[in-house]
Amino acid sequence: NLGMIRDTYLKEIESFNETGSMIVITGARRVGKSTILRQFIKSLIDKSIPPRNILYLSFFIRQLEDFKNEETFFKVVDYWQKSVISSSDSYIMID
Repeated sequence: NLGMIRDTYLKEIESFNETGSMIVITGARRVGKSTILRQFIKSLIDKSIPPRNILYLSFFIRQLEDFKNEETFFKVVDYWQKSVISSSDSYIMID
């Protein structure tokens, strides 16, 4: 469930996205940062970014706990980069 679409925030994220810089979404707990992140991922897919070019890691998922280890994290990123379609932009989303 993507919840209520937060157009204002998504437009602002999109404007930052055009700069090619890292984007950090901050705020208090339980205010919708993860929901906005998932909405942004959907908007990327809607704009023809291949889903395989989006790596989404949620550290709230117990099975991904090991990814908090730097070495493991970079192994995952290296493995993912091998599957990325190089003719399209790619994104790493960390929640």
